[in-house]
Amino acid sequence: MERARHRYWKARALQDSGRNAEAEPIFADLAGDAFTGIYGLFAVSARGEETFRFLNATSTGETKACGEERDRLWARIRNADWGPADASIVRRAERLTLLGVVDYAVLEAERVDRVAARKAIGTGDGGAAGLFRYLAGDLKGGSAKPRTYPSIRSIRV
Repeated sequence: MERARHRYWKARALQDSGRNAEAEPIFADLAGDAFTGIYGLFAVSARGEETFRFLNATSTGETKACGEERDRLWARIRNADWGPADASIVRRAERLTLLGVVDYAVLEAERVDRVAARKAIGTGDGGAAGLFRYLAGDLKGGSAKPRTYPSIRSIRV
């Protein structure tokens, strides 16, 4: 980073003194190097280019496929053969997920009978909670249960 800072200010000094032909290769090198940090962004700006151009990535369509998969999974959950007790839990978990209250939806989903979940939607032990987190688009715990809250089974009422 220190080297990038020195190179950037050298190029700026060259540019300010009218020696653009010498400054341009330095700016180009800084702008193309991912490890120059903020000086790379400054160099992009000094070249007259859009500073945050790297955010303008075109879609390759994978988000559409993810949305379609999510719709299929929701349909599978809604149409599954849940018992009466589990059906109400699943409906609550779905509403909480759609409201964006993912951690509470996960707590609800943990209450679903594991055998019923495996039979209804094919998930393994504890998979219903991860599935609801995935469907909410919150992937921080999609593969492993986060440890930031106690399991609903450990709470005594």
